[in-house]
Amino acid sequence: MPNPLFELVRRGYDPDTVDTHLTALEGALKDLRGQAKEATVRANTLQRQIETAGLAEISVESAFLELADTKASMLEDARGRAAAIIAEAEAKAEQLTEQPQDTLDKAWVEVDAMLEGARKEVAKAREEAATMLEHAHRKADGTVTEARHEALRLLTQAKAEAESVVSQAHIDQETLMQSLRQLQQTVISMLEVGRRSNPDVGRALAKDAASHKAASHKSGSQGAASQDSASQDAASQIIQLDTEPVI
Repeated sequence: MPNPLFELVRRGYDPDTVDTHLTALEGALKDLRGQAKEATVRANTLQRQIETAGLAEISVESAFLELADTKASMLEDARGRAAAIIAEAEAKAEQLTEQPQDTLDKAWVEVDAMLEGARKEVAKAREEAATMLEHAHRKADGTVTEARHEALRLLTQAKAEAESVVSQAHIDQETLMQSLRQLQQTVISMLEVGRRSNPDVGRALAKDAASHKAASHKSGSQGAASQDSASQDAASQIIQLDTEPVI
Protein backbone atom coordinates (compact mmCIF):
# COMPACT_ATOMS: atom_id res chain seq x y z
CA MET A 1 0.00 0.00 0.00
CA PRO A 2 1.56 3.41 -0.96
CA ASN A 3 2.50 5.91 1.75
CA PRO A 4 -0.41 8.24 2.55
CA LEU A 5 -0.27 11.95 1.80
CA PHE A 6 -2.08 13.72 4.64
CA GLU A 7 -3.37 17.22 4.14
CA LEU A 8 -1.95 19.85 6.49
CA VAL A 9 -4.36 22.03 8.44
CA ARG A 10 -3.70 24.81 10.91
CA ARG A 11 -2.62 22.59 13.83
CA GLY A 12 -1.25 19.53 12.02
CA TYR A 13 -2.66 16.88 9.66
CA ASP A 14 -6.30 16.71 8.67
CA PRO A 15 -8.02 14.13 10.99
CA ASP A 16 -10.46 13.15 8.21
CA THR A 17 -7.56 12.16 5.94
CA VAL A 18 -6.01 10.09 8.72
CA ASP A 19 -9.34 8.36 9.45
CA THR A 20 -9.76 7.55 5.74
CA HIS A 21 -6.34 5.92 5.59
CA LEU A 22 -7.02 3.94 8.76
CA THR A 23 -10.24 2.65 7.19
CA ALA A 24 -8.34 1.61 4.05
CA LEU A 25 -5.75 -0.26 6.14
CA GLU A 26 -8.52 -2.00 8.04
CA GLY A 27 -10.10 -3.13 4.75
CA ALA A 28 -6.76 -4.44 3.46
CA LEU A 29 -6.29 -6.52 6.61
CA LYS A 30 -9.83 -7.91 6.25
CA ASP A 31 -9.15 -8.88 2.62
CA LEU A 32 -5.93 -10.62 3.64
CA ARG A 33 -7.74 -12.74 6.22
CA GLY A 34 -10.42 -13.56 3.64
CA GLN A 35 -7.74 -14.83 1.23
CA ALA A 36 -6.31 -17.05 3.97
CA LYS A 37 -9.78 -18.51 4.62
CA GLU A 38 -10.29 -19.21 0.90
CA ALA A 39 -6.91 -20.97 0.78
CA THR A 40 -7.99 -23.21 3.67
CA VAL A 41 -11.21 -24.12 1.82
CA ARG A 42 -9.24 -24.97 -1.35
CA ALA A 43 -6.82 -27.14 0.62
CA ASN A 44 -9.73 -29.06 2.22
CA THR A 45 -11.29 -29.59 -1.24
CA LEU A 46 -8.02 -30.96 -2.64
CA GLN A 47 -7.69 -33.25 0.38
CA ARG A 48 -11.15 -34.70 -0.34
CA GLN A 49 -10.14 -35.26 -3.98
CA ILE A 50 -7.01 -37.10 -2.85
CA GLU A 51 -9.10 -39.33 -0.55
CA THR A 52 -11.49 -40.05 -3.46
CA ALA A 53 -8.56 -41.05 -5.68
CA GLY A 54 -7.43 -43.48 -2.97
CA LEU A 55 -10.75 -45.34 -3.23
CA ALA A 56 -9.61 -46.67 -6.63
CA GLU A 57 -7.26 -49.12 -4.91
CA ILE A 58 -10.14 -50.50 -2.85
CA SER A 59 -12.17 -51.03 -6.04
CA VAL A 60 -9.24 -52.89 -7.62
CA GLU A 61 -9.01 -55.25 -4.63
CA SER A 62 -12.74 -55.96 -4.95
CA ALA A 63 -12.26 -56.72 -8.66
CA PHE A 64 -9.48 -59.22 -7.81
CA LEU A 65 -11.70 -61.02 -5.32
CA GLU A 66 -14.57 -61.18 -7.80
CA LEU A 67 -12.25 -62.48 -10.53
CA ALA A 68 -10.85 -65.16 -8.21
CA ASP A 69 -14.40 -66.31 -7.41
CA THR A 70 -15.21 -66.42 -11.15
CA LYS A 71 -12.10 -68.47 -11.89
CA ALA A 72 -12.90 -70.95 -9.10
CA SER A 73 -16.49 -71.23 -10.35
CA MET A 74 -15.35 -71.94 -13.94
CA LEU A 75 -12.89 -74.62 -12.83
CA GLU A 76 -15.45 -76.20 -10.55
CA ASP A 77 -18.01 -76.29 -13.37
CA ALA A 78 -15.48 -77.85 -15.77
CA ARG A 79 -14.51 -80.47 -13.21
CA GLY A 80 -18.17 -81.28 -12.66
CA ARG A 81 -18.81 -81.76 -16.37
CA ALA A 82 -15.68 -83.90 -16.73
CA ALA A 83 -16.70 -86.04 -13.76
CA ALA A 84 -20.14 -86.54 -15.28
CA ILE A 85 -18.62 -87.58 -18.62
CA ILE A 86 -16.25 -90.01 -16.90
CA ALA A 87 -19.06 -91.50 -14.83
CA GLU A 88 -21.16 -91.94 -17.96
CA ALA A 89 -18.24 -93.58 -19.78
CA GLU A 90 -17.56 -95.97 -16.90
CA ALA A 91 -21.23 -96.93 -16.71
CA LYS A 92 -21.33 -97.58 -20.43
CA ALA A 93 -18.15 -99.64 -20.19
CA GLU A 94 -19.66 -101.81 -17.48
CA GLN A 95 -22.74 -102.41 -19.61
CA LEU A 96 -20.62 -103.51 -22.55
CA THR A 97 -18.33 -105.94 -20.74
CA GLU A 98 -20.51 -108.86 -21.79
CA GLN A 99 -20.78 -107.80 -25.46
CA PRO A 100 -18.73 -109.41 -28.25
CA GLN A 101 -15.11 -108.33 -28.54
CA ASP A 102 -15.57 -106.12 -31.59
CA THR A 103 -18.44 -104.30 -29.91
CA LEU A 104 -16.39 -103.96 -26.74
CA ASP A 105 -13.41 -102.53 -28.64
CA LYS A 106 -15.66 -99.98 -30.30
CA ALA A 107 -17.12 -98.99 -26.94
CA TRP A 108 -13.67 -98.47 -25.42
CA VAL A 109 -12.76 -96.20 -28.32
CA GLU A 110 -15.85 -94.14 -27.59
CA VAL A 111 -14.98 -94.03 -23.90
CA ASP A 112 -11.43 -92.87 -24.67
CA ALA A 113 -12.80 -90.17 -26.94
CA MET A 114 -15.18 -88.99 -24.23
CA LEU A 115 -12.35 -88.89 -21.66
CA GLU A 116 -10.11 -86.95 -24.04
CA GLY A 117 -12.92 -84.47 -24.65
CA ALA A 118 -13.35 -84.02 -20.91
CA ARG A 119 -9.62 -83.39 -20.44
CA LYS A 120 -9.60 -80.84 -23.26
CA GLU A 121 -12.60 -79.05 -21.79
CA VAL A 122 -10.93 -78.78 -18.39
CA ALA A 123 -7.69 -77.54 -19.99
CA LYS A 124 -9.61 -74.95 -22.02
CA ALA A 125 -11.42 -73.71 -18.92
CA ARG A 126 -8.11 -73.34 -17.08
CA GLU A 127 -6.55 -71.47 -20.00
CA GLU A 128 -9.51 -69.06 -20.23
CA ALA A 129 -9.40 -68.43 -16.49
CA ALA A 130 -5.64 -67.77 -16.61
CA THR A 131 -6.11 -65.34 -19.53
CA MET A 132 -8.86 -63.49 -17.69
CA LEU A 133 -6.74 -63.27 -14.55
CA GLU A 134 -3.69 -61.97 -16.45
CA HIS A 135 -5.80 -59.34 -18.24
CA ALA A 136 -7.35 -58.26 -14.95
CA HIS A 137 -3.88 -57.97 -13.37
CA ARG A 138 -2.64 -55.72 -16.18
CA LYS A 139 -5.75 -53.55 -16.02
CA ALA A 140 -5.63 -53.35 -12.22
CA ASP A 141 -1.93 -52.42 -12.24
CA GLY A 142 -2.68 -49.61 -14.69
CA THR A 143 -5.61 -48.39 -12.60
CA VAL A 144 -3.61 -48.38 -9.36
CA THR A 145 -0.68 -46.59 -11.01
CA GLU A 146 -2.98 -43.97 -12.50
CA ALA A 147 -4.74 -43.45 -9.16
CA ARG A 148 -1.43 -43.03 -7.35
CA HIS A 149 -0.17 -40.55 -9.94
CA GLU A 150 -3.39 -38.54 -9.66
CA ALA A 151 -3.20 -38.55 -5.86
CA LEU A 152 0.43 -37.40 -5.99
CA ARG A 153 -0.46 -34.67 -8.48
CA LEU A 154 -3.30 -33.41 -6.30
CA LEU A 155 -1.13 -33.47 -3.20
CA THR A 156 1.68 -31.58 -4.96
CA GLN A 157 -0.80 -29.03 -6.28
CA ALA A 158 -2.33 -28.55 -2.82
CA LYS A 159 1.08 -28.02 -1.22
CA ALA A 160 2.13 -25.54 -3.92
CA GLU A 161 -1.09 -23.53 -3.59
CA ALA A 162 -0.87 -23.51 0.21
CA GLU A 163 2.77 -22.37 0.16
CA SER A 164 1.94 -19.65 -2.37
CA VAL A 165 -0.96 -18.35 -0.28
CA VAL A 166 1.10 -18.39 2.93
CA SER A 167 4.01 -16.61 1.24
CA GLN A 168 1.76 -13.93 -0.23
CA ALA A 169 -0.01 -13.53 3.11
CA HIS A 170 3.29 -12.90 4.88
CA ILE A 171 4.31 -10.35 2.25
CA ASP A 172 0.95 -8.56 2.49
CA GLN A 173 1.08 -8.63 6.28
CA GLU A 174 4.59 -7.13 6.35
CA THR A 175 3.52 -4.41 3.91
CA LEU A 176 0.49 -3.63 6.05
CA MET A 177 2.55 -3.55 9.24
CA GLN A 178 5.04 -1.17 7.64
CA SER A 179 2.22 1.14 6.58
CA LEU A 180 0.79 1.08 10.09
CA ARG A 181 4.19 1.94 11.60
CA GLN A 182 4.60 4.83 9.17
CA LEU A 183 1.12 6.02 10.03
CA GLN A 184 1.95 5.84 13.73
CA GLN A 185 4.99 8.05 13.23
CA THR A 186 2.89 10.44 11.16
CA VAL A 187 0.26 10.72 13.89
CA ILE A 188 2.98 11.26 16.51
CA SER A 189 4.38 14.10 14.41
CA MET A 190 0.88 15.50 13.97
CA LEU A 191 0.25 15.46 17.72
CA GLU A 192 3.65 17.03 18.38
CA VAL A 193 2.81 19.89 15.99
CA GLY A 194 -0.48 20.41 17.81
CA ARG A 195 1.25 20.33 21.22
CA ARG A 196 3.81 22.92 20.24
CA SER A 197 1.27 25.22 18.65
CA ASN A 198 -1.12 25.04 21.61
CA PRO A 199 0.08 24.41 25.21
CA ASP A 200 -3.43 23.27 26.17
CA VAL A 201 -3.09 20.37 23.73
CA GLY A 202 0.19 19.30 25.37
CA ARG A 203 -1.34 19.34 28.85
CA ALA A 204 -4.38 17.40 27.62
CA LEU A 205 -2.14 14.76 26.01
CA ALA A 206 -0.07 14.39 29.18
CA LYS A 207 -3.21 13.98 31.27
CA ASP A 208 -4.67 11.42 28.85
CA ALA A 209 -1.42 9.42 28.76
CA ALA A 210 -1.27 9.34 32.57
CA SER A 211 -4.87 8.07 32.74
CA HIS A 212 -4.10 5.36 30.18
CA LYS A 213 -1.04 4.13 32.09
CA ALA A 214 -2.98 4.05 35.37
CA ALA A 215 -5.69 1.91 33.77
CA SER A 216 -3.16 -0.48 32.14
CA HIS A 217 -1.16 -1.25 35.31
CA LYS A 218 -2.72 -2.70 38.48
CA SER A 219 0.28 -1.78 40.66
CA GLY A 220 3.40 0.42 40.53
CA SER A 221 4.24 4.05 41.01
CA GLN A 222 3.34 6.70 38.47
CA GLY A 223 5.90 9.44 37.67
CA ALA A 224 5.52 12.70 35.85
CA ALA A 225 5.37 12.10 32.07
CA SER A 226 6.97 14.52 29.69
CA GLN A 227 4.95 16.13 26.91
CA ASP A 228 6.94 14.25 24.21
CA SER A 229 6.13 10.93 25.93
CA ALA A 230 2.49 12.02 26.16
CA SER A 231 2.37 12.53 22.40
CA GLN A 232 3.71 9.00 21.78
CA ASP A 233 1.27 7.43 24.25
CA ALA A 234 -1.64 9.25 22.64
CA ALA A 235 -0.55 8.08 19.20
CA SER A 236 -0.31 4.49 20.47
CA GLN A 237 -3.90 4.74 21.68
CA ILE A 238 -5.06 5.99 18.27
CA ILE A 239 -3.27 3.23 16.31
CA GLN A 240 -3.13 -0.35 17.62
CA LEU A 241 -0.68 -2.37 15.54
CA ASP A 242 -2.06 -5.81 14.72
CA THR A 243 1.00 -8.01 15.28
CA GLU A 244 -0.82 -11.33 15.28
CA PRO A 245 0.11 -13.50 12.21
CA VAL A 246 -2.72 -13.82 9.71
CA ILE A 247 -2.23 -17.58 9.15
